[in-house]
Amino acid sequence: MNSESGDHHDDFHHRHRQQHHCLRRRRADFRRPRSFHHRKEFAKLSTDWPITRFVEVWNAFAGAPPFGELKPVKKFTDRKTAVARIWKAIQP
Repeated sequence: MNSESGDHHDDFHHRHRQQHHCLRRRRADFRRPRSFHHRKEFAKLSTDWPITRFVEVWNAFAGAPPFGELKPVKKFTDRKTAVARIWKAIQP
């Protein structure tokens, strides 16, 4: 093996380790509880969420007391709609 292919191999593994670290950090961010007190804070907190995460959050409490009137969803039209609907649902 020449030095060029060895360098390429090392570079590949370095990039792979960096990507893996970023993914682990992102997964940890999803699991870490965070609080918010205003709709804008919730919107900012959820900026990096995939749109499917909003569906997971909604469906986690849809139908459960005191959210009995809420029905599960398959998708939201967009992020802004998801934030607005979830925010409205959790208001006292």
